[in-house]
Amino acid sequence: MKKTYTWLPILFLILQSLCHTAHGCTIAVVSAKASATGRPFLWKNRDYSLSPREEINYSPGGKRIGSLRIVGETYLYSNINLVSGGVNDDGFAIINDSVREESERELFNVNHLLLQRALETCKSLTDFETFLNRWNNRLIFTICGDFAVIDAYGGAALYEVWSDGPGNPLMWKKYDASTSENGYVIRANSHQTEGWGVHPVGGNAIRYQRARDLFQELFENGDISPRTVLQRVSKDVGGDCDKHNPDEACLKYGYGAVDLENFDTSSTLSRNTATSAYVIDGANDERGVPLITLYCALGEPAFTPVVPYFLYSRKVSWYARAEKLNLWGCAVDMETGSFLGRAAEKILLDGLYDDNRKTSEFDTTIHYEALIATQAWIFPIEDFIFDKTERYLDSLRKHPEWITPESLYDFSHECARYTFENTR
Repeated sequence: MKKTYTWLPILFLILQSLCHTAHGCTIAVVSAKASATGRPFLWKNRDYSLSPREEINYSPGGKRIGSLRIVGETYLYSNINLVSGGVNDDGFAIINDSVREESERELFNVNHLLLQRALETCKSLTDFETFLNRWNNRLIFTICGDFAVIDAYGGAALYEVWSDGPGNPLMWKKYDASTSENGYVIRANSHQTEGWGVHPVGGNAIRYQRARDLFQELFENGDISPRTVLQRVSKDVGGDCDKHNPDEACLKYGYGAVDLENFDTSSTLSRNTATSAYVIDGANDERGVPLITLYCALGEPAFTPVVPYFLYSRKVSWYARAEKLNLWGCAVDMETGSFLGRAAEKILLDGLYDDNRKTSEFDTTIHYEALIATQAWIFPIEDFIFDKTERYLDSLRKHPEWITPESLYDFSHECARYTFENTR
């Protein structure tokens, strides 16, 4: 009989968790009433300096619910993956950010497992709440994070979740986006619940406030949409700070002096540790599930174009999941990462940062004037993709009989190909 070692999966989970909670993210959930499209959506900027390698894949699920997922690597070249967010075949979508506690607790944090299992089993917000109540931390594990969720039944909410130490039952509080003041909820690695010990401080507080300011501006213009959030919020570097003539706005972001060749991005929304940005554009009912769209920039958002991927296609372009071509020109997906992510990383390492992800010392300052020059040719690519996608989806909503997995895949693949060919 083969001997099994029960401590191996536990050690594996601990190592995953140690890496996973090392850095933060900024997230939001937008209700249908606040969205300019009339559909709920989720937004996330993922920050993770230990590895920029990410990919998108579709998991058939087997006995569980199939899902379209964004997958990141725990440590560079380890090929140990965890799910950053996703949407399943029932239209249930979830993303998260980690809320950092003291290191003794962080070592055993399993936020990513909670997210993945919810994605595989839940169909609605009600299911998710039942799931949270039944969650078992199993002796040593902890949960401390924010989980933004939408479903195809009108649900849109953010859940602050905390176990207050290892092995304890979960405490959670629901912030319903539909009944919030402006129809959306934002978080940046912190809890707002009174009595819980992790609140916005330092760079987290700066990112949280900047995201709120930008969302408020979009709200007042009646223009909160996947496109505007990804272009206005995700790509924001330094906010309203005038880089050429520093004033009080710069001081708000902690910049006492501004060097355009070395502009500090430590507390900006798009920053040196940002590895992707994405929106999951949801559905109002089951009829809308086939057109649920994941818009994702696999790379630092400020200079990475967004590409659309579709849940209903049930497969993903190899540009977003494969890393190389073999001798016969066929895409090979043997590791974490993607052609699109590699293209963005090349831009990052060639002229925008002096030294980033090459050594243990990461460059937190970007060459801002070089960034502006890069954006001058990156932004038109993204605008072209958004224009084409919006027209395509509008036509499918008018003619649902045209919707097939094959046609959705073909359109997404062509968008990915066009983006890669014009950015590499």
